[in-house]
Amino acid sequence: MPYKKPTTKFIGIRELCLGKEIRSPQLAKILGCSQGTALKKLKDPRLFTLGELDALSTKGHIRWEEIQEGMK
Repeated sequence: MPYKKPTTKFIGIRELCLGKEIRSPQLAKILGCSQGTALKKLKDPRLFTLGELDALSTKGHIRWEEIQEGMK
């Protein structure tokens, strides 16, 4: 059976971060975590908590409406 990459609803969050030039070192500073944790959250955006998304909005200067669109 061929491998099929699973799709996630939150992939828009990753694309939004990368589009705003927020890579793992910058995301780690915004969230207050290690770079490894930030990289893991970029690879699987479903791991973001609501508080982390709020920090991404306030400290990362991303409008909350854009984050909501990325979660769809």
